[in-house]
Amino acid sequence: MGLNKRPALAKFTVELVLLWQFGGTVLDGDMVAIRGSVYRANDTAVEYGDLTVSSPATCHPFVYDAMVCTKSYALLYRPFMADTSLKIFEKAVEWSGRGAGDVRRVDDSVVCRDGVVGAQCYYVQRADVDFIHRFCPTV
Repeated sequence: MGLNKRPALAKFTVELVLLWQFGGTVLDGDMVAIRGSVYRANDTAVEYGDLTVSSPATCHPFVYDAMVCTKSYALLYRPFMADTSLKIFEKAVEWSGRGAGDVRRVDDSVVCRDGVVGAQCYYVQRADVDFIHRFCPTV
């Protein structure tokens, strides 16, 4: 697929392979967990957004669909922009025809944006270090 000169696409591809093999949650590079636990999709559906994707199980069919769409995108040799992962997930939803039982958008309350923390969020985006230290776990 020619990913050696496309590090952002290579990273996204590796994230999908890890989700396929292990399940779990993958975060974008500028995300920080601020709760005592990591958000994970807890029923049968993969939950995706522009900054996170969570698979409740290994070998989820939608993650495979997203990998196929990523391969198709890679073969177009287009640049991987900030919103490309979201576009790939949306194309995979469209292409696969999977419903809410298999895939859905992650709830907006999971990710707090631009350093503003709400009551329910698990992750914060682009927060400064002093702000993050307030959320360090106590042992």
